[in-house]
Amino acid sequence: MIKINRQKFKNLLVILGALLLAGAMLCLGIWHFTVQTNKQNAQKITNTIYSLIPTPQAAVPEEQSSVTMPTLSVNGADFVGILEMPSFGSTLPVAANFENTAKYPCKFSGSLYTGDLKIGATSQNGQYSFAKDISVGETLHFTNTLGNRYAYTVSNIKVVKHINETTLNSENAQLTLFVKNVYDTEYFVFFCTAKK
Repeated sequence: MIKINRQKFKNLLVILGALLLAGAMLCLGIWHFTVQTNKQNAQKITNTIYSLIPTPQAAVPEEQSSVTMPTLSVNGADFVGILEMPSFGSTLPVAANFENTAKYPCKFSGSLYTGDLKIGATSQNGQYSFAKDISVGETLHFTNTLGNRYAYTVSNIKVVKHINETTLNSENAQLTLFVKNVYDTEYFVFFCTAKK
């Protein structure tokens, strides 16, 4: 039978606990640094897009012969425009391809010109950390790369466990923003109608 020195065992447990705590703090620090970097990069991209497009002018969505949304390439990524939520001081670029919503919102499907644009994002700090505070009646603005600024109103909100085309198409919304809650296993889905 092996005898274990109680004091050495306690010391070992304290050291192990301290290492686990240090590892957790390191992971939290890396995550925070990544979020802050993504936030700063998104702001730089937004500023670059604004500098490349004509001065934004109010516009009303209307069907066009081409449903393809024009893009601008910034730092090797294509963007279809900028999504603003004035009540929350949020202005973010929207990527043309649904690839990495951790960096910035991304177009998921649809088009501004067919009235079925869907944009995906996350609730992490720097994006839509305020998602749970968005209510029906909030105003959103989407500025495309041609400088046309479209106004939308949140007309309905759903909270769902899984996101799919059926959920996203369940309402006749001209713009749908879905936000993954990174702190839970749910999505906030904001259905928006165009202001005339």
